[in-house]
Amino acid sequence: MKGIHTITQAAALLGLTEGGLRKLISYGTIATVTLPGMQRPKLITQAEVERYLRERKPRGRPSGARDSRPRKRAPKPEGPVTP
Repeated sequence: MKGIHTITQAAALLGLTEGGLRKLISYGTIATVTLPGMQRPKLITQAEVERYLRERKPRGRPSGARDSRPRKRAPKPEGPVTP
């Protein structure tokens, strides 16, 4: 059926593992539907996949971004260094 995904398919579309997607479902972050007469109780609509992608915010710094604060370096030890 077009516009309805299994957990495996939706996880691939969202870039998540199946376990990660199941956690989001259990937390109520992603809603599921059950179609009458279907053996698979949890299906995810395309609209729900698109909503999650639209609302999800990236975490952390983008790759390549640098911190503007200067880094503190440890002072160099004085005298001979022994291994």
